[in-house]
Amino acid sequence: MVSSLLSQIGIHSFDPILRARSEALGPLSTSIDGGAGWGDTAKIIAASTTEDGLIYAFEPFPGNHRFFDQCDSRIKLIKSAISDSIGTASFLVPKVVEESDPWAEKGLIGYSSVGHLTNHLPLWKKLAIGGRAAFQKSHSTSYVSLQVSQTRIDRIVQENHIDFVKLDLQGAEYEALVGMGQLLDETDMLWIEFTNQPRLFDFLVEHGFLIFDTNYLCIDSTLSQLERIGLRATRRIMLSTSRPALIATRVSESGDYLTWFKNARKKGGVIQTDLLAVNPKFLPKFMTVLGKVGEAYAKDPSPFQESL
Repeated sequence: MVSSLLSQIGIHSFDPILRARSEALGPLSTSIDGGAGWGDTAKIIAASTTEDGLIYAFEPFPGNHRFFDQCDSRIKLIKSAISDSIGTASFLVPKVVEESDPWAEKGLIGYSSVGHLTNHLPLWKKLAIGGRAAFQKSHSTSYVSLQVSQTRIDRIVQENHIDFVKLDLQGAEYEALVGMGQLLDETDMLWIEFTNQPRLFDFLVEHGFLIFDTNYLCIDSTLSQLERIGLRATRRIMLSTSRPALIATRVSESGDYLTWFKNARKKGGVIQTDLLAVNPKFLPKFMTVLGKVGEAYAKDPSPFQESL
């Protein structure tokens, strides 16, 4: 079962969780930002990190590396993709921010958040992506296909304990978890993008992690569609791909989460959610963290209650 507690409270990012964790237990020491993009998430993690702490920021796309120039010294850029093996891999970037895109105003021309490894995909999906990519390549200047280095987390991270891991890898999250090896059992919390990967979900359950869902990213959805599947839209956003989207909250529990999520993708336009996975060893301390989240909500619920 996946608890909707955080989603119903209005936790749409890991920032309030890390702030509560820092206040309750002290700042983070070692964290991982998998799929670091242009460094915004690593900076959020750094705000809740000790002065001598470290954030391993894994980002394979060369077009994003320049955004880490002169970044916080605690952020260590690793120019590799994360997987369950070491070597090179095919990496596909179907869209980057161009001058005409809304995100260009942020100074992010050339940035991409949708690059992904293709080696781990089944053959039918590789063929589908290849066909789509060929079409995009002939109709757009955004398409990029290249070889990147890939590595395992347990080959890079030297520490024997990890406070926090964020994984946003466009479908390669399961392989990244496998590549953590024994470090996974020594990790307190993970914030993981979930797009209905049963292997990923089962892997977390098998390791005893307590799972919470948070925000739901929905595209081409109506408010009534979302309501019918148990979601409440809270705000509209513009993605880096220039597509409009809705962020929604789950307002009801589901005994069979994977079946519910599959239905939500089919009938509600749900693309993904972020799961917070809590290590059973960390659970007693996490209850203290939840208490701090509750205190913040009691003082000022408005940041947790966004509405359209």
